[in-house]
Amino acid sequence: MTKDDLLKRLNQLTVNISFVKKRKRDDLFTRGKELELEIMSCETSNEINLVKLKYELLKLENEVDNGAFWRKLGLYLALAFALITYAFVFMSVRDIEMKEYFSYFFSSVVGALTYFISTKAIGGTDAPIWRLLTAMALPFMFISFLFNNSSGQLIDIKDKLLWAFMFGYSCELFVLLMNKIIYKLKKAIG
Repeated sequence: MTKDDLLKRLNQLTVNISFVKKRKRDDLFTRGKELELEIMSCETSNEINLVKLKYELLKLENEVDNGAFWRKLGLYLALAFALITYAFVFMSVRDIEMKEYFSYFFSSVVGALTYFISTKAIGGTDAPIWRLLTAMALPFMFISFLFNNSSGQLIDIKDKLLWAFMFGYSCELFVLLMNKIIYKLKKAIG
């Protein structure tokens, strides 16, 4: 692990410290700051010191993860409850059948899971298992979206399930699309 990798991982870790209880948070921030200063002052060629710093970072990550677990779980459950409530309100207001709504929902979830397992298939000791899961997910995408549309085209851009899958697979695509829409609206308004 390089010095830059350690710094990047430490910066990602500081986001999770905010989920830890307040009384422990200050200690973790102090230790994170000390670790960052050590990493910054470490010579890139000093591999032995980089290994020691890596394991200090792993130890700190473990403490943050253990301290943040219950608060994150509460946040995720609250978000799930809000999404389920939104789904039922959306279905009742728009008069959409539950079957149709959940087909979009699960299409998006399959997209997110496909992204997750395909990124895990890149390397590591578990890569063959993740590759197998990716291979199991890909036929769903090809059969459901590419060869099964009403217009007879290979890819139907108007297929809502395809869009749900793509937005599930790549949140960045959704954010990019929304940013373009907002930009054009701002430009049109003046």
